[in-house]
Amino acid sequence: MAHSPQSAIVLPPWARDVLRVLEGHGEAWAVGGFVRDSLLGRSVHDVDLACSLPAEQSAQVLEQNGFRVIPTGIKHGTVTALIDGHAMEITTFRTDGVYADGRHPETISPATTMEADLARRDFTINALAWHPQRGLLDPFGGQEDLRDHLIRAVGVPDVRFQEDALRVLRALRFSAELGFTIESGTAEALERHADRMTLLSGERIAAELTKLICGAHASDVLMTYPRVPSPIIPEIAACVACPQVTPYHCYGVWEHIVRTLEQVPPEPLVRWAALLHDMGKPAVHDISTGRSHFYGHGKASEAIAIRVAAELHFPKAFTRDLALLVRHHDDEIRPQKQAVAKYLRKEGWNPDLFRTLCQLKIGDALAHAPEFRGRASQARELLDVLDEVLADGEPLTRRDMAISGDDLKARGHEPGPQMGAVLDALFDRVCDGKVANDAQALLDLAEELYRQSEIPAPPTPDTRPEA
Repeated sequence: MAHSPQSAIVLPPWARDVLRVLEGHGEAWAVGGFVRDSLLGRSVHDVDLACSLPAEQSAQVLEQNGFRVIPTGIKHGTVTALIDGHAMEITTFRTDGVYADGRHPETISPATTMEADLARRDFTINALAWHPQRGLLDPFGGQEDLRDHLIRAVGVPDVRFQEDALRVLRALRFSAELGFTIESGTAEALERHADRMTLLSGERIAAELTKLICGAHASDVLMTYPRVPSPIIPEIAACVACPQVTPYHCYGVWEHIVRTLEQVPPEPLVRWAALLHDMGKPAVHDISTGRSHFYGHGKASEAIAIRVAAELHFPKAFTRDLALLVRHHDDEIRPQKQAVAKYLRKEGWNPDLFRTLCQLKIGDALAHAPEFRGRASQARELLDVLDEVLADGEPLTRRDMAISGDDLKARGHEPGPQMGAVLDALFDRVCDGKVANDAQALLDLAEELYRQSEIPAPPTPDTRPEA
């Protein structure tokens, strides 16, 4: 990753306006990710400022100059200015007190200088400040670490991780996103403090872990530091120790998982599915024949996925899709239109989720022994067949039929279980190719089904009794 000179740092006009107003009353700097990513030549969307003014005064000054301000974190000295569609955080220079809960400081005190504020930050590459006239402020060698591609804690690493356990995951996340090496002292300290992550909320862990596993260098990080996420997913340790004595595999379970993950798109759902798809293998490992067998590992892995999703407070829809992918990642599906259409009609599946399943299958196959990686081609064929099924307008749910319950109701049939049974029967016959998905053909068959099931036919309009 290229390292850009300070001249590459350019504040957007809307951020310059906010900084200019604040500088009329105190001292303000651009800080954090904006400075880091600008120096790295990465695209920058958000700008955060640190300011010598108390948060209440910052808000007052900005409002007097026409900015809308929200007191998002006023007790922590932070307000948010809304300008031109951007939300810009402004935080008062501060120093932090004791972090009794391993996440938040019990007290916050104003700092008199920007340097003192930077001293409380997590890593040197984030302890940078910049001003259009005063230039770069870098008291901890962050610019040099950017140039050397290093993640290094500010000050004493043990102190940084003791203060805030989330920094353990943040170190791995930055390494996964940027491809940076974690400096040896920092790496040793984060290993020592990994267990403190159990102090964190599920939501905070989920946010950092998701960014980590979606990083371009996630596989390197997961192979180097499997011990670190183990307090969150204890099964990782068993996966690291579990071999796969089978001609289908040339890696142990953990390396297979990691190699699968690196082969799928960097999207949260499929990356989480890749991470968890074989997590249940150690629990069902049978090597009594001299070869590894993992019968039922899909179901075992699904149970782990559901538990992890609950602990990390994933949304219900995400959890449902994740569980389906993990349980069914090994399903044999013939690359034929009828087979794919039938699979899509199973409860819970839809075309987008099926595409994700195919992506997972491709990644899984590419992480097998070389002579078995050809199975990835079969999974790619499934994607082509899916496109054919969708192009042909194959009905995948009852909603795709040419008639609905409203059409039967218009013919005088009463809504209820009988109507549902008829619609289900019609859908089954359409799926089996026994009747065309044509409105008249389906209506005629519906009347026949009503007669066959001895459901009383509704009166015709001429004989229907008056109300």
